[in-house]
Amino acid sequence: MVFGWMKRKGMTPETADAAPATDPAPPIVPRSAWQRFTEGLAVALDALDNGIARIAIPFGVLVREPRKRFAILQGVFAGLFLLGALPIPYVPLFALGAGYVGVLAISRAWVVNEGKRTAIVKKLADGNPDDLPDLRWTSLVSALQLLVLFPLLYMQAQWHFHLYKVAESANFFDWVWFSFDKTYLKALPDWSILYGIHISAIDFDTTWGRHLVLLSRLTFDYILLQGLFRLLAIRATIREAVAVVKTDPDVAVRVGSRAVSALIDKLSDPDRAVRGAAANALTQLGDPDALRRMSDAISGK
Repeated sequence: MVFGWMKRKGMTPETADAAPATDPAPPIVPRSAWQRFTEGLAVALDALDNGIARIAIPFGVLVREPRKRFAILQGVFAGLFLLGALPIPYVPLFALGAGYVGVLAISRAWVVNEGKRTAIVKKLADGNPDDLPDLRWTSLVSALQLLVLFPLLYMQAQWHFHLYKVAESANFFDWVWFSFDKTYLKALPDWSILYGIHISAIDFDTTWGRHLVLLSRLTFDYILLQGLFRLLAIRATIREAVAVVKTDPDVAVRVGSRAVSALIDKLSDPDRAVRGAAANALTQLGDPDALRRMSDAISGK
């Protein structure tokens, strides 16, 4: 019976003995505890980042059309600021807290959005980057809401908890000057302290008042630095993608409409192959204005 099976397989007892042995599977190298910890931490942070970004959805970050997105953004913040200005207990604090979380969430949504775009450029994911909303200006407009949010927050904190030394006649604009004096100007070279210049008569009265100002400074610095680094990273991605357009036009196409201006500049490159590759990428992008400008560049207008 065994010989019959061997015969059907074209084998003899001699060739069966000579059959090559299957290579053993490579040994599984166990991961160290540190590797497991770092991998788990990365997964947790990514989940946290995506969770925070989802909080920004009511602020319109998923809306692709810019005008509609800005209308939703401003409408939500206007409602929160209206509640935040009311002279009633605690409700304004909750509304301003929601606005503060919203600003941070929009900032993180921008980061997640750019991560998806970068994955498309690096061919780690498929998709059209122009299908994703461009949140650069949305994040900036969101950050500008802090110019209203923190003065309202200081005003309500004083009304609820009496954290500062302030005249009873102080109004919202006095808290705006206080915010500039204690928060926004401190993000710049603090030349004013050298000359003892203060643009606000409001001063600290409790430790918690100082904590609130520290929170505002850290938030302002975080938003400012993250935005700057993100914009530099976007610019570097576009520059690198367009630089290799001659050998791989698809990379520039994967950048999307952001690459149009840089690709048009390449139409005047001395290298004919670069000009052709740039024209090919622009044609694939199909932007009407880009095609018109490409035609003008080619015709020498």
